[in-house]
Amino acid sequence: MKKDIFIDNNIAKNFANPLDPEYKKLIKWLLTQNDAYLVVSVKLLQEYKSTCANATSPTSIPLIIDRLTRDGRLLKIERQFPPYTILDLTGAVL
Repeated sequence: MKKDIFIDNNIAKNFANPLDPEYKKLIKWLLTQNDAYLVVSVKLLQEYKSTCANATSPTSIPLIIDRLTRDGRLLKIERQFPPYTILDLTGAVL
């Protein structure tokens, strides 16, 4: 069963230099669990990019997104009224 999570930019910006052990646990879970999926929107991806574009740490959100994309574990939300539609990276509705 998929375990998805939405991570706000206020949290994700701290991934490049995680000092809190809870951040480290979250990053490890996201990167090592094959059933862990990150849910994003276009707006959130833009926020990540504007905040963390120059981050080069292997735990920075841009590199995590890259890895999850390659692993097929990034889900994109497109807003529709009602409700939300969740798409995989190929555009297929989940």
